Amino acid sequence: MSTGRRSSRNRTETPQKTKLVGGLFAVGGVLSVLSGLSLFVASSQLGDIGMGGLAGLGAILGTVFLAIAGASIAIAYGLWNVKSWGWYGAVGLLGFEAVTGIWALLSGVGVLSITLVVAVVALWALWDEQSAFGLDHELPI
Repeated sequence: MSTGRRSSRNRTETPQKTKLVGGLFAVGGVLSVLSGLSLFVASSQLGDIGMGGLAGLGAILGTVFLAIAGASIAIAYGLWNVKSWGWYGAVGLLGFEAVTGIWALLSGVGVLSITLVVAVVALWALWDEQSAFGLDHELPI
């Protein structure tokens, strides 16, 4: 008989919509790793041909992409394992992506506005399943 304290909410089955959003974060994380590594290779090659300024920019962007990759993969793990921090991280990052999508739409960059659609749908899916994370937030509107 175990005497260890466990949450009254034992790990349950991950909701389907949460699995889908977590999968999107995982794929985004892997693609960000590949992009970051590609930028490091490109910056190295630019440095070899004497374009140090662009090489430095490539290294900075590569670091940013790797940081985004780490956050995305961590969020995917948190969502898949129904952790409240994963939910908060996903909502925060998706909120940022929604704002970026609105900016792209208003700037006339129509191709990037798909970010807005994906972010809003993913936010809705996570908001709809927040009870699985032990959360109960009301919409502010």
